[in-house]
Amino acid sequence: MCPDLILLPVNIPYYSIVSEQVMSVLEPFADILEQASIDEAFLDCTNKVKENAAAIPTRTMTITDELSMVSRFYHILYGKVSL
Repeated sequence: MCPDLILLPVNIPYYSIVSEQVMSVLEPFADILEQASIDEAFLDCTNKVKENAAAIPTRTMTITDELSMVSRFYHILYGKVSL
């Protein structure tokens, strides 16, 4: 099957700590955050993105707003959790 497969030991306590850190970073960006597993979550950010777009008069929400939020996720996660 996979003769070159290398399995490494899992550090569940550490993984749980990092998961909590990631979820705490994502939560303020979400209207709803549903954690599906230790390393997976679904976020509904619709209203947060709309609020950010509405902060600038005469501006409508665009894909750039959503991409901007994703970019902020990445930079905050990298800074706080080194992911």
